[in-house]
Amino acid sequence: MRKDLPGLTKSAGTTLEGLAAVTGPLTAEDGQQVKVALQRFTAAAGQLEQIAAKAESA
Repeated sequence: MRKDLPGLTKSAGTTLEGLAAVTGPLTAEDGQQVKVALQRFTAAAGQLEQIAAKAESA
């Protein structure tokens, strides 16, 4: 599972880039919400990485 994580995060990044292209210009508030969402996503990805590492060592 740990080997799949880079592909999953890259896929999510590609999805976000596509979404940004489709939605057009964002307001400052939209940008702040996206920033918060990306911070949460990054934190979740880190937690998933830790879980995968524990699962591999078990």
